Amino acid sequence: MQTTVLELIRAALNVTNVLFDGQDPDANTAKSALFQLNSMLDSWTADSLAVYAQRNDLFTLVPGQASYTLGPGGEWDMPRPVEVTAAQVRTGGNVEYPLQIVSNDEYNSIRVKGLQSSLQREMGIQYSYPLAIVSFYPAPSAANPVRITSRIHFASLSNMTEIVDLPPGYQEAIVYNLAHRIATGMNKPLSPAAQEMQVSSFARIKSNNTVDTQLTCGDVLGRSSGAWNPQTGYWARA
Repeated sequence: MQTTVLELIRAALNVTNVLFDGQDPDANTAKSALFQLNSMLDSWTADSLAVYAQRNDLFTLVPGQASYTLGPGGEWDMPRPVEVTAAQVRTGGNVEYPLQIVSNDEYNSIRVKGLQSSLQREMGIQYSYPLAIVSFYPAPSAANPVRITSRIHFASLSNMTEIVDLPPGYQEAIVYNLAHRIATGMNKPLSPAAQEMQVSSFARIKSNNTVDTQLTCGDVLGRSSGAWNPQTGYWARA
């Protein structure tokens, strides 16, 4: 739903009773509220369930090079990922193979990192800042493409007239959670109704962003495995 930064800030200030309907914030109040809004969206970027989408970036491996910097101005130029959720390597036959994502410690425990192959099995990641580092095992022997899937970032907002376009539910969550931050900074209590809206609106977008998962396990009696879906609470055949 489209709105503007000013409309969001004005609505949040109305909830806190700093402004009343039809009033605009003065320059200092608007600047402070914009800082709070960007701080909140930055914290939401670090919360997987607050983020509504993922992005896919395609890069090319360099034969003999196992490690690559990931982020703005890095060898693989993209927003520095808060979390890489999946990765695939594409072979010459245009077939994509999923990579097992491992921690930097797990990658460092590999004894023979110089082993090369046209097909990689693991990708270690170190979430350093400002650039993350990804490392592949075995090291590539061919210039194959790699697809990196990561959570998107909420964009930093810079002025009152900027357009904000987010999925359903986010406008309400932003208004009431921003109001909570502003009220906390001013040591002002929110009304019980506003506090309820703050909690329920944020919970709603997290629920919408939850992906159904299945837990698969083998039958101890040797029969076919089943899949447990924690969202539905039922078993299904895998």
